[in-house]
Amino acid sequence: MSVLIDYIGWLPFGINAAMIGVIFFGLGDVCKKIVSANFCATKYFVILFVLGILIQYLLLPSTGADLASLNVNDKLLYIPISLWGIATYYLLALLLRKSRLLMYLGVNSLVIFAFQEPVYRAVIFAISKLCHESVEVIRCNTFFCVLITVLSIIAIVPEIYIWNKFGKPLLKKF
Repeated sequence: MSVLIDYIGWLPFGINAAMIGVIFFGLGDVCKKIVSANFCATKYFVILFVLGILIQYLLLPSTGADLASLNVNDKLLYIPISLWGIATYYLLALLLRKSRLLMYLGVNSLVIFAFQEPVYRAVIFAISKLCHESVEVIRCNTFFCVLITVLSIIAIVPEIYIWNKFGKPLLKKF
């Protein structure tokens, strides 16, 4: 078993896990420049996207990848599956590139990132108390993860409004 934590050490705020993600972010950026931006959403797109999701869902667990503890058992399988995931979500991004919701989230992403962690922790805590489940069970459940993400973003919308209304003009004065 290869433990990635031995190579990069333990850093606060999950920066060590983010460092691994940056590698795939960079590869995704390179792929974005290679693929034409004029991709047409056809039946082939739907087939490729569904196939990509299935490959990710079925094969990723066999790599033993656990980025929470930075363990990867089969790196040779993990890298192509991760690259397939980048391509799959890039195809989805091409389909959703005109989404007003995604544009709003993109424009306000710095505010979201600034408030994300405390809001995220509060939402997880509240859901764990409401459902009488441990925080670990909540974090490992796909439905709860999607619910937590949506509720966190909804909870951050007032901070986005306050920042855009008062913070940005105040910052421009300096």
